[in-house]
Amino acid sequence: MSSSNHSSVTVSVIIPAYNSERGVAKAVESLQKQTIDENALEIILVNDGSTDSTAAICHELAGKASNIVVIDKENGGVGSARNAGIEAARGKYIAFLDSDDTLLPETLKAVTEFFDAHYDEIDVVSYPMRLYDAKREWPHVREQVLDHTGVFDLAKLQNAFALITNVNAVVKNNDELPRFREDLIVHEDELFFLTILLRKQRVGFCKAGAYRYQQSPDSTIGTKMHPYFQFEDNIGFWEELFAAHPGKAPLYLQASFLNEINWKIEQDLVFPYHYRPEEYKHALERIAALMERVDDDVIFTAPRSSEFLNHFFVSMKPSSHITCTTEERGITLNDGDRLLLCRRNVIIEFLRTRIEKGVLKLKGAIESVAFSHCQKPTLNIHANREELAEVPLRLSSLSYHMSHTRTATFWGFDIEIPLERCSSISFSVSIDGCDFPTIVRFSKRASCNSENRIDSFSRGDYLVSLDRGKNRLEIRHKPSLFVKEASWLRNSIGVAKNNPKGFAVRAALKVRRKSSQPTWLYYDRTGVGGDNAYYQFLHDFEKKDGILRFYVTDDNMETIDSMFEERHKGSIVRFSSAKHKFMHLQAERIIASYIEHPNWRPFKQKALDAFSDMIHYDLIYLQHGVLHAHMPWKYSADRLLTDYEVVSTPYETEVFTKTYGFLPQQLLKSGMPRYDRIETSQPSKRKILFAPSWRKYLVTESSDLKFGRRLQALLASSFWKETEAFLSSPQLG
Repeated sequence: MSSSNHSSVTVSVIIPAYNSERGVAKAVESLQKQTIDENALEIILVNDGSTDSTAAICHELAGKASNIVVIDKENGGVGSARNAGIEAARGKYIAFLDSDDTLLPETLKAVTEFFDAHYDEIDVVSYPMRLYDAKREWPHVREQVLDHTGVFDLAKLQNAFALITNVNAVVKNNDELPRFREDLIVHEDELFFLTILLRKQRVGFCKAGAYRYQQSPDSTIGTKMHPYFQFEDNIGFWEELFAAHPGKAPLYLQASFLNEINWKIEQDLVFPYHYRPEEYKHALERIAALMERVDDDVIFTAPRSSEFLNHFFVSMKPSSHITCTTEERGITLNDGDRLLLCRRNVIIEFLRTRIEKGVLKLKGAIESVAFSHCQKPTLNIHANREELAEVPLRLSSLSYHMSHTRTATFWGFDIEIPLERCSSISFSVSIDGCDFPTIVRFSKRASCNSENRIDSFSRGDYLVSLDRGKNRLEIRHKPSLFVKEASWLRNSIGVAKNNPKGFAVRAALKVRRKSSQPTWLYYDRTGVGGDNAYYQFLHDFEKKDGILRFYVTDDNMETIDSMFEERHKGSIVRFSSAKHKFMHLQAERIIASYIEHPNWRPFKQKALDAFSDMIHYDLIYLQHGVLHAHMPWKYSADRLLTDYEVVSTPYETEVFTKTYGFLPQQLLKSGMPRYDRIETSQPSKRKILFAPSWRKYLVTESSDLKFGRRLQALLASSFWKETEAFLSSPQLG
């Protein structure tokens, strides 16, 4: 509506509601708690053709409050609903709220007062967003840029990533206000705000208040962003926007595109793998052409990214010609005359550390942006400051950096060093004949942890410590109890500074009396019934070898009663109970048939990182089938960090060693336990096993690894149609 026709309403809040009976009342309640004067607030509920009780709830709410307006319309999508609200809005400003989200009480008063103070400078004011799910809450990444109340110039590089991609923003209600594109399934929010912001290239930010945004795997973003559904529309969207700027595109537009590529590549939502080869090649060319429009400076300042991913994006550009130079002063990367990188060191990351029978075993990778542009490096070990050996290197699955696409080149290794006469261990990397020192880091299931400053661990007769200043490992033989305790205390002080909750667990674990007998824990996935770990547990339970064995589950008692005899039930432990957590940390072996962490680990990674020096268990993976899928970013040895893996076929032995980087001694060629239950006395039948792999874009997945199907998408997919045609073909009779 025209700005000349505003009533006394300061802000109209538009809530589109489609089958929102569970959330719309809560959204309205958060508006009714706003500190802004009730008469200055208009709430517009747009019932977008709901088929549940949403309409009745909206009208009931309106009947109780004079400032609530309800618009009933046929279903047209969220853009259509917001447009209907815009047409009816009487406020000086317009704000938006989705029906399953809420605002903190002080939000609207603070934002509109800030807008009044800067009315002529800006057309949009944003405010904090707090994303949350059932377990945690966190700020939006844009607040790394929008870190204080003020007006931000989007034409400046440091502000380019102040991205307004969601509806936590307030706009002027005037004749220049655009409308939402109603034909877009996604991006309608981003396009709306892009259209406004590119006019003045300035945005206001008010740090008071917050928009609380609920993350849901069943949201439009979670179900429609896959390139199977969206690639053509999505790439066309960006091509159209950039085409409107035939010269240098605005930095804010460049950053908007790069931001989407950054978060999508982490979730494997960029590339249309389902295309045929020629179509796929053309799709990559279209992505590269858009990346060509993004300045290198924008790429290297992206907050969602990393040094390795930045160089991957630069190398995508058709005009890119990156060269690597190595000399005594360091490693340099140049793109033509432009210097991209200069580094003196190479990172060496230890992923897994173990001491067995006096031998230090190290699994890790060496990492440098230069490795994607130079010949294969060499890694050398120096023991007691003398060169010991050159380490064989293989391409590491960590090369799939932040992605399911290879975005970097990391070289993996496995090292075994006898410790009997060793007092220090250091490493150097040679590239094209030049030696470079290394920066040593520990991560994941290593017994040290650099992030929490856990710099030492002891096993048996040895204490291994990281000398950070010299980037080398120091070895002490038969350290005294005092030396061990002092080492533990230094680690604990480091943890206390970064992870207070983890420190509390360290202290409790330290004083808890350990069992004198070794403990083994067995895990399947809750809800699947007996799997490999169950059968392994039943088999091992009969052994009289002094080992305490426990089956860990979260199944209900009815299921447990059907699976176990009474004599077993004293060895059943409830998943994530206090008893389970202590047993997990003190276990000697963990046997799991599903390798995803939530299936066998009662702690988050951050908690485990706080006491990595106190964990001693071997992890054994009883995978629940023969692995045929090519997924190095998930199943490789340096990703799983399993100590041993049970295999059932010669094919698996070959693929795990050649493709996934397992050492032969890590593979247990015993076959899966449940295969012993297969009935072999009956004569075989002439049958064909048809087991198509599942498609990520046709299922839903929650954070607790529960899967569901997207039925409508499944029935409409070529995957279903081709499968159905095959199964009903006359040849199968």
